[in-house]
Amino acid sequence: MPRPIKIFLIVGVVAGIAAGILAFRPSHPDPAAGHHLAAIPAGSFLVWSEVDPGTYRATGRDRCTWSRSPSIDPLSGQVTQHGQAGPGEQVTVTITEDDGRFASEGCSTWTRVKN
Repeated sequence: MPRPIKIFLIVGVVAGIAAGILAFRPSHPDPAAGHHLAAIPAGSFLVWSEVDPGTYRATGRDRCTWSRSPSIDPLSGQVTQHGQAGPGEQVTVTITEDDGRFASEGCSTWTRVKN
């Protein structure tokens, strides 16, 4: 029978690895590097490395849907906030510094309205 100390050690190591993975955020690149989108088209984008945090506005085309996620993994299923807009309806979203990913489809191009 294994000793309890070995079990606690294994659980501690696994928990430490999981905490490190969950705490991972892409590095905050230099905005002057020019790698960020000035306007956000349809798709899924990493915050900080592809789009900057800030407030953006778009207009619904068909069925505009959008979501903000704390995870950089598009398959994580984690959503901080989501919404939709009908044809011609304007929607404003604030992408925060803690977001990992922003995604949208069926919307016009998102333009930045405020830092």
